[in-house]
Amino acid sequence: MMLALLCYVFAVASALNYLEDPNKISSRIINGAEATPGEFPHQVTLLRNGYHMCGGSVISNEWILTAAHCVEGQTASNLAIVANLHSFSNPGSSYHYFYISQIIMHPQYGVGSGAYPNDIALIRLNKVSTPVDISAMAIPIAKDLNDKFANAQCVISGWGVTESGSGSNVLLKADVRAYPHTECRTAWGTNNIVESAHLCVKGESTAAGSGSCNGDSGGPLVCKNVLAGVTSWGRSGCHVGGTVTHPSVYARVSTYASWIATTCGGCV
Repeated sequence: MMLALLCYVFAVASALNYLEDPNKISSRIINGAEATPGEFPHQVTLLRNGYHMCGGSVISNEWILTAAHCVEGQTASNLAIVANLHSFSNPGSSYHYFYISQIIMHPQYGVGSGAYPNDIALIRLNKVSTPVDISAMAIPIAKDLNDKFANAQCVISGWGVTESGSGSNVLLKADVRAYPHTECRTAWGTNNIVESAHLCVKGESTAAGSGSCNGDSGGPLVCKNVLAGVTSWGRSGCHVGGTVTHPSVYARVSTYASWIATTCGGCV
């Protein structure tokens, strides 16, 4: 079994017109359900050259938190952020399109123990071109290193690949349980999981289970009303015949809270 980062580029037409072609989108959390419009105001889509690639979370008026592998090798000029979006086919006029002024990957991304360590990054929005205040959309980040969220009921959201391969035009969600560290290591092996870096989750409301997939990378895991994780990696293929066999793995935000605060100039 192979591990896989959950980043993916969807063909979604170009730049400002990308919302007009929903049939080109392949987007859904595995075995997820449609979110209520506005349910996850912190959720954003990260575009590369006008195409949906990853998710992210608003953590302040100027800053987005996402996965490092989503921005690795990218430049600010070929990326953009869209906030306050629910439906690609019926976007309305309230979504906000932002150019990007700065990308900051964690300096130790890919360095250290476990699979895909330190997979976290910050994106600074260009507020000159789009002077919209989105601070009300921000979600608090997890800061308590002692709260491991073991067995907490959490929620994930995103526009990642569906179990059937068909597209969804709307933001989807899934309720998930955060695994205790020992259970996560049992699922993925001791060499792949480091408690300080990783947080595992899986939906268990049905026998098929639920989880994140390609295109969900960088998106939010919310536990106890805080941003507890950033979508990082999972099982290659995400599911077996529609059944999620392994938990999705997230970068544990509380471990990086100090780095986030310092890097964004105290934005959180």
